[in-house]
Amino acid sequence: MTFLKIKLITFLGLMSFNGKVWAEKLIQFHTTNIEFLAGQNYKVGEADRAILTFEHANAHKYGDMFLFIDHTIDTGTYGEFSPRFSLSKMTGSSFRMGIIKDVSISTTYEFGKDISRFLYGAGVDLNIHGFNFLRVNFYQRNDPKLEGSTHQLTLAWNRPFKIGNANFLFEGFADFAGAEGTSASNELVVPRLMYDIGESWGKAGKLQVGIEFQYWHNKFGIKGVTEAAPQFIAKWIF
Repeated sequence: MTFLKIKLITFLGLMSFNGKVWAEKLIQFHTTNIEFLAGQNYKVGEADRAILTFEHANAHKYGDMFLFIDHTIDTGTYGEFSPRFSLSKMTGSSFRMGIIKDVSISTTYEFGKDISRFLYGAGVDLNIHGFNFLRVNFYQRNDPKLEGSTHQLTLAWNRPFKIGNANFLFEGFADFAGAEGTSASNELVVPRLMYDIGESWGKAGKLQVGIEFQYWHNKFGIKGVTEAAPQFIAKWIF
């Protein structure tokens, strides 16, 4: 386990232990979940696989943060730590303009076996009716193992909706990265459709099940490798 992972886990543990203090002084909102995914038709590594994911997100006095760590048996552990710093929160001035709700300084650290990449840039939060959030981040992307650097556009969205009395969620993300060194430009689009099954026994918002679809053109920057993999997903939120 890397030193960064230890620090992240320690931070989250302290935050949970002193939840009331954090909530009053820094944290405005937080959510944590564990996901189980199972899918097939993967093009790199094992064709069929299961993934266990830890996710945490929060909004705080200065911006917001998102962290996930995936563990896959054949490929090991991979994660992303993405803190953003809101210009509105830090300056006390509104950056709202049209459908733009806020502007942020965006950063991401990607880590895993033989992976250490840093992305930095700017992000905007869009005010679109029906969405809990719709975020667009524009990054400069740098992999120290590759020559040069490139750009990346990342979208993330979360939209709840109802069919009858049933609660559903349409969420996901998309990454569009340029070519860098020997790595080809690639596009990763991952939409999810989730059903709140927990409400069936009075635990609304605690357990969701659904389908995630992963489309990855030039996966890992490997030119000509395109993956289209459906995955079952179960998410426990606590």
